[in-house]
Amino acid sequence: MKTINLALVGQGVTRRADWLRSQLDPKWEISLYAGEGSTEKIHYATAAIGMPKAIDWRNEIPSLRLLQLPGAGLDGLRAMDLPDGCVVCNVYHHDASVAEYVFSCLFYLTSKWIEQASTGLKSGNWLFLDRIGGQCRPSLCGSRFGL
Repeated sequence: MKTINLALVGQGVTRRADWLRSQLDPKWEISLYAGEGSTEKIHYATAAIGMPKAIDWRNEIPSLRLLQLPGAGLDGLRAMDLPDGCVVCNVYHHDASVAEYVFSCLFYLTSKWIEQASTGLKSGNWLFLDRIGGQCRPSLCGSRFGL
């Protein structure tokens, strides 16, 4: 039976290794490279999971045929950074999480006034009622944004 070598490259690879071993067929041999020392253990891997600039993919893993990036984009990865014939995959199906993050940031940026208003109200002063001399509170109304 031929062993399939998987290299986990970069920060935090150790904590992912045990879980991956429990999920993969035993013919997969997982090698770790956390960024220090020799890359000899991963040199013959055919598949890898890691960030684009974690190592010199072309020279450190010349037999690499599949690179799985743990993020949504390619983060500056260029074809010339990879061994010939290597396929690159990235993570997908997290569009809802990204949209939620964007909206959370928008609400955070336009709702910083809530803490000020709460503090003022507790002391008997409604700071953000412009009809009685307070300042206008920020609003998303009329704003444009795209996804």
